[in-house]
Amino acid sequence: MDASRLLLFSALAVVIGVLIPLIGLYVPEQNIQLSSSTSVKPRLVNNTMSLAVTGGLESFEDYTRLYNYLSTHSLLRLEGSIEASRIQPLVTLTPFAAYTIIPESQTLGAGTREGYAAGPVQETSSSEYSTTNVQVRGVDEPDYVKTNGEIITVAGYSRIYIVNPFTYTVSSTIGFDGDLRGLFLYKNLLVVLSSKSIGTYSIMKLNGLVIEKYYPSQPLTLITVYVVSDPYNPTLLYTINITGSYLDARLQGGTLYIVTSTLAFTGEKVFTVPVVNDKPLPPGNIVLPGNGTLVEYYNTITSINVKTGDYSAISILSDPGSKIYLKNNTLVIASSHQANLYMEALKKAITIIVKNTSMIPPDTRLEIKKLLEKNLIIQARQLLANTLAEKLQWKNKSMITKLEEEVKGILGKYHLSTNTTLYFFHVKGLEMKYIGSKTLRGVLRDQFCIDMDDRGFLYVALNRRILRPVFMINTYNLAAWNYKNGQESILVIEDNTRRYVNMTIPGTPGSGNESLVVVPDIGLTPTITDNALYVINTSNVSIVSSITHIAVGEDIKAARLLDGLFLLVTYRRIDPLFAINITDPKHPEIIGWLHELGYSEYLHPLPGGYVLGVGVSNSWGLKIEIYDLRDPRSIKPVSILKVPDYTSPVLRDYHAFLLDMEKMRIIIPIGNPMWIYGYYTFKGWSGYYTDGFLIISLRNHRLHLEKAVGLPGAGRALYIDDKYYLISPSKIQVINRDSLENITIMNLS
Repeated sequence: MDASRLLLFSALAVVIGVLIPLIGLYVPEQNIQLSSSTSVKPRLVNNTMSLAVTGGLESFEDYTRLYNYLSTHSLLRLEGSIEASRIQPLVTLTPFAAYTIIPESQTLGAGTREGYAAGPVQETSSSEYSTTNVQVRGVDEPDYVKTNGEIITVAGYSRIYIVNPFTYTVSSTIGFDGDLRGLFLYKNLLVVLSSKSIGTYSIMKLNGLVIEKYYPSQPLTLITVYVVSDPYNPTLLYTINITGSYLDARLQGGTLYIVTSTLAFTGEKVFTVPVVNDKPLPPGNIVLPGNGTLVEYYNTITSINVKTGDYSAISILSDPGSKIYLKNNTLVIASSHQANLYMEALKKAITIIVKNTSMIPPDTRLEIKKLLEKNLIIQARQLLANTLAEKLQWKNKSMITKLEEEVKGILGKYHLSTNTTLYFFHVKGLEMKYIGSKTLRGVLRDQFCIDMDDRGFLYVALNRRILRPVFMINTYNLAAWNYKNGQESILVIEDNTRRYVNMTIPGTPGSGNESLVVVPDIGLTPTITDNALYVINTSNVSIVSSITHIAVGEDIKAARLLDGLFLLVTYRRIDPLFAINITDPKHPEIIGWLHELGYSEYLHPLPGGYVLGVGVSNSWGLKIEIYDLRDPRSIKPVSILKVPDYTSPVLRDYHAFLLDMEKMRIIIPIGNPMWIYGYYTFKGWSGYYTDGFLIISLRNHRLHLEKAVGLPGAGRALYIDDKYYLISPSKIQVINRDSLENITIMNLS
């Protein structure tokens, strides 16, 4: 790049860096005035990292060391697309940052905080109201509807509605950009989580020259906080952006913990660095867990004081995260190892095929061996595929089938186990201290498969699987073709006028040949073996006990930790509900089980030793059942309610479940099974294809349908004082909490 272009780019960068914060990431509705007196500039607090490092994590002194590590320990290196000798250290910035060149030796420091003047904080509400159905009491989870007893916030399709539940009116609306991930309502602060795809600029040194590149469609997670003490005039407090895909978040005691996953490279010879609040994370805040796995992602944990905007961030180089769990001061991040397993299996499969197949010429065999020794697995796979395709081309299908079966028989003897690593942190406000990690065999199938009792013992139920390499040869027939001759009619559209034009093609001798295109491929196929329950002491991250070989060949559908019991539901043809005695964590024991048709997807404890299950009946359709666990050695079904032609989002989203303990009722949304699974794919409010709500009485542990309320898009139910509010993205149905009589329907838009 010449000096004039570099100067022009720097000038544009400064302008963009100044203008974009003024434009803002969210576009509010016209009735919202953003007051500068309530503006906060979030501040990175660095002192938490000293705690993390003393916990046993190794951090990086500068970006050069980070780059050198990624050059040799990332999956990108295995794919052979790195030219480490040419590319120097770099930093990837989002378009929301000022694009300045960062010297290799410079470590970025914390930003400076501007003046802060928040509105008054509401401590309590005078109303009786329900909260989001969460896993751990006292730890809030993001959802699409929130209430503090004074207002209701509802995320619609393109805006957030702040509703006065007493006058049945919309006080104000807030527009948002991107995909909404959930809301928190903490006292008088509304926290909005969203994500979007943006472009990123990378600045790097290549052969002594500073160059910039633009990479589109990088994920970005946004945290935007509003003061809603005046619901008619909410004010923007601050916005924090984090590069990476949103995984999950928890809110405890005014501190938000959010986890995002970012690829460590863009796939075009460019490594990236996580960016938090428009600033690349300092290299000292990027750490290694020390488990020796090949890295693919940054898992960034950002803790934010929702009132002040102060934050701290740690990024772990590991596999992508799958689940998070928070109780008391223990935060657990779970991550799987699918990518590493695939590369390991692929390398083994290529080795076996080359060794046992006579079709590979000696010189090619040697070249593939050298590529594997350098861990250039993708290149070796491509060379193998090209060689087999060339040898098998023009041959008959029987030869292909014979080779395929031969290799399948060899590979069938080889398999790998799926693993999950749990990373443990002690958290207190913005302080995050790494405790340790533990790798276990299996995968987490449900959020409730990981839970902790009040003594600090973590219970982890894993579905254990093996992955087998599968060799397949895809064939495609390309039929013989002849050159056209004669007349061809061509459709032409001119200014919306359609007409046809004839074209004469002179006869041309010759034709193509019939060919057989052969594309060898290698994949992985999972086979369920069994299930296991591990008990971990969180104080020192040690396994104190385990039970394996639970329900061999069956999948986990649901789990729940109760007082002295851990419940586990597995399924293949019938529904075994296991009761595991965990009174002594060092000696867990399966003491009871119940076999019946169908299965439960969600378990909810009830008073007096009972539990309610929401799931699927054997003939397909919704099943709600109450179980008597007072004697866990002899579990008894007490009452069952089936709705054959419907299912519920509760099966995949427990936030949709409302239990009214005072009235002894549950309220759940229902919908047609053919449509409702569209919601499961999108995991978002806009995917609801529901028809209404069921209001079910639980009195005397008997299930009785009291009322069915039709409401398209039904998603959440809550109560404030003497009223139920049944909510969809566009309407709220209000009914009397005692009589269940309709009061009104209010439109949100």
